[in-house]
Amino acid sequence: MYHAFPGVDKAAVEMLSTIPNIGIVIGLLISPFLIKLMNEKPTIITGLIITLLAGTFPKALEKI
Repeated sequence: MYHAFPGVDKAAVEMLSTIPNIGIVIGLLISPFLIKLMNEKPTIITGLIITLLAGTFPKALEKI
């Protein structure tokens, strides 16, 4: 990955893969509590919607 970002500090490039993984771990820790609160199907649909929105934000912000 370092070769794809030649002008960027190595620590910043490493954060590109670290920050999303932190979100995944937090989601895995919260998931059992949400399933007890909302049931399984609504929890999965909510997670998919959050993933969809989070995936579109970088492109939307790029146009601003």
